[in-house]
Amino acid sequence: MKFIRDEIDWRVPSASAWQGKEADLQVQIVSRALALASAYPEIHLLHAIPNGDWRGWGTGIKLKAQGVIPGIPDLCLPVARCDSHGFYLELKKANGSVKPAQWQVMTALHRGGYTVRLTNHLGVALDLIHDYLKSK
Repeated sequence: MKFIRDEIDWRVPSASAWQGKEADLQVQIVSRALALASAYPEIHLLHAIPNGDWRGWGTGIKLKAQGVIPGIPDLCLPVARCDSHGFYLELKKANGSVKPAQWQVMTALHRGGYTVRLTNHLGVALDLIHDYLKSK
C-alpha cells in the first residue's frame, strides 16, 4: 500500500502549495488545461466529479441514490494512454488532508489500471496532465 501511495502522491510542501480553496484550484487547472487542445483535442473530455462540497441531508441522499461515491477523485480524463485506461486527479489545498475513503478509492483505481495522482499545486497538476497526454 505504501508503494501505491508514493506513486499517487505528488503533493508539494505546504508553503509552496495552493493556498486558496480547492474549487478555485480546480477552476485554474481546467481552464489552463484546455489550452492544450490544439495538441491534444481529447483534453475536452476532462471533467469534474462533484463529490467534495457539503450539501444538505436531502441532497446527499439523492446524490447517493444517483450513484455518487465518496472518495472519487476531483477530475477525470477518460483517455487511454500506454497501459492506463484513463487519468484521475485528486486536488488538495495547502493544508488539505486525504480521507481514508479517498485513499481506498485512489488505490482501487490504480490497481484497476488507471493513472491516479494527488497534488496540491497548480503547476504540478498541469504537468501531470500534460505528461499523461503526451505518453503514448
